[in-house]
Amino acid sequence: MSQKLLGIFIVLQLVISVFATNEYFFEFGNKEIGRPIFTKDGDIYLFQYNNYINIPVPPNMEITYVSVRVNAITPPKVDFDNETKTVSIKYSWLQVPVSSYEIFAKGIPVVG
Repeated sequence: MSQKLLGIFIVLQLVISVFATNEYFFEFGNKEIGRPIFTKDGDIYLFQYNNYINIPVPPNMEITYVSVRVNAITPPKVDFDNETKTVSIKYSWLQVPVSSYEIFAKGIPVVG
């Protein structure tokens, strides 16, 4: 009986996620500096609680700004690691991670 209730709960959460998403916006760095070097959008599916998106940086460029827009039921924890050039989008195991995201990055040339 408990597996059936869990199944019903998951289906209800998925239906809610289609109709009741919120937009969450995260920024890292200075958006006034640099030119666009990367954009990506994608989806996060059920049971994908920890998601890592690498930002490929062109040679002789440095990231100055990253924005992440997530459409989800509840807010994820979003971070940007400048050392590894990676955006992480994480959900707790109590959250339904079904969501979509858009990542935008700017950069500047590095001399030398």
